[in-house]
Amino acid sequence: MGRLVSMLRSLADRLEHSALGSIRYYRRRGAIIGNNCVLSHPVIGEPHLCRFGNNVIVTARVAFLNHDGAVMMLNRVGRTTAVNIVGKIVIHDNVFVGSQSIVLGGVTIGPNAVIAAGSLVTRDVPPETVVGGVPLAGSARSTTT
Repeated sequence: MGRLVSMLRSLADRLEHSALGSIRYYRRRGAIIGNNCVLSHPVIGEPHLCRFGNNVIVTARVAFLNHDGAVMMLNRVGRTTAVNIVGKIVIHDNVFVGSQSIVLGGVTIGPNAVIAAGSLVTRDVPPETVVGGVPLAGSARSTTT
């Protein structure tokens, strides 16, 4: 029964999103969205933690991930000391975010910035900057216990 209720809620949510459009849909969920914005059906994990300035263009399949869901999995396996990471995302005026980009929580994108398609934005972007790509994992560490 719980799975059916979940599926029905998901369907109702998708229908509401289609009927309202992205801007009205996310504003109803607490996102602050300025004037003359275009949001081409992004995925916003926690809309109430997102702020979009004026003249922001977000193209197709962009994800704004404010919340690290890994803590749920870690809690299920008994790692209750896991850190729950939640962060605001602020997009200033006149920003373009290219298709299939991901913006993580705690990030501020300065005014007049451009985010290239397919980018992973893990830290703040200064004003009037063009950024693109995916940061290298570098010195990723693995621990076993």
